[in-house]
Amino acid sequence: MAASTKLSPAATAQLALTSYLGALERRPVATKSATSGLLYLVSEIVSTQLAKPTAGRQYAAAAGGKEAKERLSPLRVLQQSKPALKLAGYGALIAAPLDHVLYSLLARAFAGRTSRRARVGEVVAANALILPVQNAVYLAALSVLGGARSARQVVSAVRSQFLSVMQMTVVVSTLSLVAAQRWLPPMAWTPFFSLVAAAVDTAINVQAKRRELAAAAAGDARVDKDE
Repeated sequence: MAASTKLSPAATAQLALTSYLGALERRPVATKSATSGLLYLVSEIVSTQLAKPTAGRQYAAAAGGKEAKERLSPLRVLQQSKPALKLAGYGALIAAPLDHVLYSLLARAFAGRTSRRARVGEVVAANALILPVQNAVYLAALSVLGGARSARQVVSAVRSQFLSVMQMTVVVSTLSLVAAQRWLPPMAWTPFFSLVAAAVDTAINVQAKRRELAAAAAGDARVDKDE
């Protein structure tokens, strides 16, 4: 019997990438939706864990042993975190299809144009046309998932955060688009941008959760002082 061939980590990664790109070519929207949903799920779990690292470590030290680790495990957080599942649904059902359409239109508009001017134009078009739509939709979705029920509440939430989010995402988007232009095939753009967006959204979520915790702590302190 011939010995089985053991693939190296690099060969395994290459095989996985080839299989994934094949799935993208056969079922682009479904594959991108699954990718985006998973990334947003992980993003929410990670941001929940990172939002209060000091409290988490203190809790683990106080509780001790296996029970504390289980209560702080990602699986336990997932079981107790409806926002994670909601964000996964947003990523799969809204973000991925929207990104697929937007970046397909962008790639079609600049297809076959490889000059420096065309590349710069593509970056400008992405930042001026695609990024505002993505950010507005994401912030609106977060406000709805966070409890907003009226159009006025959603608009207010988007306005309060839109400029700060745009400032950060313009820089990240420019760098990621330049990288995509140089090294990635067009079919891989959406999952790549989904990965970048998930990393950015994780950072935004961590900051937002820490602000909420700080505000809640300040409110509790005022109540205790009044009493």
